[in-house]
Amino acid sequence: GIAKKYWSSIDKEYNYFSISHSNFIKPYKNIKRLLKNLIKRKFKISIITSKNYERTNEILHKYFNNIKFSIVITPDDVKIGRGKPFPDSLYLACLKTGVSLDQTIFIGDMYSDYLFAKNCKVNFIHAKWGYSKENLNAISVENINYLEKLFNL
Repeated sequence: GIAKKYWSSIDKEYNYFSISHSNFIKPYKNIKRLLKNLIKRKFKISIITSKNYERTNEILHKYFNNIKFSIVITPDDVKIGRGKPFPDSLYLACLKTGVSLDQTIFIGDMYSDYLFAKNCKVNFIHAKWGYSKENLNAISVENINYLEKLFNL
């Protein structure tokens, strides 16, 4: 692995590069419609991300400034080293939004998201339109339209 003394400089460089290239990020087709419809139906929508606060805020401001998320949790909100796949961030989101674990559905597009949901003991939906196309032992949806059908939107 990489020596701990290099972590901070690598993290700074990675975050700088990521923010300076945020114009390459494109929201998935129909994601804003889905989020607005879920919020309209009184779902509490939280974001739990591995991106730091600065990068997350940049993306949300640029692409989702008209979406009212219930809470946004980044690694900056939990103890160092306790981000995903540790359950701390989801537990914090549930605590702050008043949503119980048994009422929580975590939607993710990577195997690490699946493991995170399992560690948190919450339901998981695999968004196959994202990075990971592998078959997981979970409900999988091919695109946002399928997710809308699943939620009867």
